[in-house]
Amino acid sequence: MIGKAAGILSSTRAGYALALLLATTLVGCRFDDSSTGTQAPPTMNGGGPGGSDRPDRPGSPPPTTANGTPRISGQPLTVAKVSLPYSFQPKASDPDGDKLTFQIRGKPDWINFDAQSGRLQGTPPSGSTGTYTGVQIIVSDGTHVAELPPFSISVQDASIGSAELAWEPPTANEDGSPLTDLAGYVIRYGRSMGGLDQSVKISNAGTTIYVVEGLSEGTWYFSLSCLNSAGVESRPTGYVSTTIG
Repeated sequence: MIGKAAGILSSTRAGYALALLLATTLVGCRFDDSSTGTQAPPTMNGGGPGGSDRPDRPGSPPPTTANGTPRISGQPLTVAKVSLPYSFQPKASDPDGDKLTFQIRGKPDWINFDAQSGRLQGTPPSGSTGTYTGVQIIVSDGTHVAELPPFSISVQDASIGSAELAWEPPTANEDGSPLTDLAGYVIRYGRSMGGLDQSVKISNAGTTIYVVEGLSEGTWYFSLSCLNSAGVESRPTGYVSTTIG
């Protein structure tokens, strides 16, 4: 009897454990019809007329915009002069803001080319006269390229000219006292007012006209100062200029 009772107790506990397990499994389940116990099908995205049968999912990424072609423009000088600086800077841009790099075809030997800016600059040396054809600048954004039309550079000998300077001799010092020891003049000249890097010393107080020879093509600036017998130089006059060629 004791063994049988123990067996009944064991079966009763097993049935109780099964009931708990079944109840735990069913908790939280949702049914459309509690009487049938049929589980509701998953909800579909856009179900119904005009909808699609795809399950819900995150939206697709926006379409990728195509990379735009860079632009380049400019009118290069087609004439260069021996011993005179030549330069050309094209204008370039990219619609996407991409970094641009430049290349060149048909570059003359005397020209320097900057691959970061596309700038051409150089000074034709003596003996470089002639026409350089097929010069072309290309810009790239790493994907697309744009080109300037090919152009030519004709190198010609520069004009050589002279400038005649005339002045009246001073008669007084800066303090108003009579000038009695004027000994001569210094003419300074150059390509800019701040760059008068050439000079001529005139050791004759009676000279009032002087011709500066051998000026190459372009604009030249001049100033004049006076010298006394002790070699002291006055402040220079204002600037005058002339253009050769």
